[in-house]
Amino acid sequence: LSDARFFWEQDLRVPLDEQAGKLSQIVFHEKLGTLADKVERVASLAEWLAIEAVVPDCDPDHARRAAELCKADLVTGMVGEFPELQGVIGGYLARAQGEDDAVADAVRDHYKPVGQGDDVPTAPVTVAVSLADKLDTLCSFFEIKEFPTGSRDPFALRRAAIGIITIIQNAKLKLHITQVIRLGWLGLSDERKILSDQDFSRLAVADSVTEFIADRLEVALKAVGISHDLVRASKTWGTATDGRLDRIEARAFALHELIGSQQGTNLLAGYKRAANILKKEEGSW
Repeated sequence: LSDARFFWEQDLRVPLDEQAGKLSQIVFHEKLGTLADKVERVASLAEWLAIEAVVPDCDPDHARRAAELCKADLVTGMVGEFPELQGVIGGYLARAQGEDDAVADAVRDHYKPVGQGDDVPTAPVTVAVSLADKLDTLCSFFEIKEFPTGSRDPFALRRAAIGIITIIQNAKLKLHITQVIRLGWLGLSDERKILSDQDFSRLAVADSVTEFIADRLEVALKAVGISHDLVRASKTWGTATDGRLDRIEARAFALHELIGSQQGTNLLAGYKRAANILKKEEGSW
């Protein structure tokens, strides 16, 4: 405890802005730049989510400020000594240094949820920063083709996707993931502009990430008794995966309820009978 007090008192003397400046010296990934680069992407996306009211009742200035400070505690003495406190210490420091409560709470909780049973963010600023952080992680690693394979997931991308799903469900957000990535993360606000080959490649990232998150939703719904074929039928709307997870989930539950009813049983029986008749007729031609 005496060591913790020492590090706390030392860290408290250094403004979080100054700590955040040191993130430019830490490589996030050799192909994705520094932690400072990631923080800027997260700040831009969190601010966009607030401005566009994708996350309702979220102050854009607070969202950007919280995102700018959310990784600053990674270079503090406290987190260096007690790494499991990352985020928590940042929240305490932000509050002690006079930041708005909404900003401090978002710094503290933006990693959440980190696992099953963990608290899920509910405050608008925290929701915006947490979503932006997780979406940036997914999009960035998909862009450099670092995909999870089998049991190998070194960058915890499946966990990030589950976190996104849980936040969207808990906050009842009606966001279209593909549009959020294209307009918020990529910044393609003018869809009429002539896109370069690189832009087209990055647009493919948006579709891939949407599909990946929808696949994780399939796993999550299967855990509560919704058959995977019902979820798959609910995912595709038109020719591509629907980016509105709330719609996919609602369709899957509606289909589950229908199939389990007498009306659904009769419908399936009628379809199978018609299909068998057609199969026999085709064989007689």
